[in-house]
Amino acid sequence: MKRIDRYIASQVTQPMIIAFVAIAILMISGMLQQQVKELLEEIPFAPLRVDDFVWMALYALPMMVGMIIPITYLFGLMLTYERMSRYREIVAMVAGGIPMSRIAMPTIALSALLSVVCFIVQDYFQPWAFQRLMKLARHDLPLRLTLDLLPTGKMSDYGDLKIYIQKRNEKKELLNIVVLQPGREGKVIAFYAEKARWKKEGDKSILEMTNGFWIESQEDSREILRGSFQRLEKEIPPLKPLDTIKLRTGMSLRELLREHKKLSERYEETKGLPLLSDLKKYRSEIAERLSFPIMCLAIGLIASPIGVRMRGAGPSYAFSAGFLIAFLYFILHKAVGGGGLMSLPIRCLVQQIPNLLFAMIGLVLLAKVDRV
Repeated sequence: MKRIDRYIASQVTQPMIIAFVAIAILMISGMLQQQVKELLEEIPFAPLRVDDFVWMALYALPMMVGMIIPITYLFGLMLTYERMSRYREIVAMVAGGIPMSRIAMPTIALSALLSVVCFIVQDYFQPWAFQRLMKLARHDLPLRLTLDLLPTGKMSDYGDLKIYIQKRNEKKELLNIVVLQPGREGKVIAFYAEKARWKKEGDKSILEMTNGFWIESQEDSREILRGSFQRLEKEIPPLKPLDTIKLRTGMSLRELLREHKKLSERYEETKGLPLLSDLKKYRSEIAERLSFPIMCLAIGLIASPIGVRMRGAGPSYAFSAGFLIAFLYFILHKAVGGGGLMSLPIRCLVQQIPNLLFAMIGLVLLAKVDRV
């Protein structure tokens, strides 16, 4: 790598990092709101801490890198060439015998490198981050829940139990508590206590109740058993984590291909419509995993020759040109993303149309960039 290559690459990296941080914060904020909303629908009183939001944000980042890096690189590239043109650096390079096509090569090479980075992040770090996010949201958080965190004045689910707490006093005692416990053979046991206190004894959760009674129903008879107590210690069954959600987002390309093969074999045997729908989703996911990383290279090929020819047009022109390139790319991506069920190779080829089209236009522009 020559000095000019290092210089241009370093100049592109600085605005790219700034744009990456800004866009990542905005996208992660929106994603966190959605994740917390879905979590609270399943665990209305989830014991979330500040560090949980930090970890969720870090786990969410690899899932968006494939989209954030190409866009931020595009604007970093355009702004860098605009600044170099405005300060006559490109004119000086051309006067020194360096053709414009050579000036554009460092950003094209960097875009190819970023395409490899995007693929690695999507195929290795994204599945890992998704699994860690699921562990936090569906395993760690549910197991943190204690009786002290249950809301008052309403019936709440706590594992297999239903618990009602009227209020808490200053000593953190649970007042007028009702516990409904399902039993065997359809029986239900209800406990009522004037006061109760939750405590831990080793790995066990104990609810210590005072001044209360219990009622047990009988499914096969109208008899109801009753009893009272002055003090009763009841062991609360341990909570269970929520079922893990298996999504295509959390799968590597190899896993997607393996699952696609299984679905294809099952569909050939049964011709079931649900399998047909799943096949289409898997093929679209595989095609996007292959097309999105190459987006960096396609955008670099078309933006680099446009950038070196801006001739000091100003930041607004650079930003507008970058926005137009990104807009056209995503319009094409959206246009080829639909359609019926295609075979996997055809689906992958169709998904590459925006990349192929942008790359062809970029190569033509690169070949003509030195012409007046």
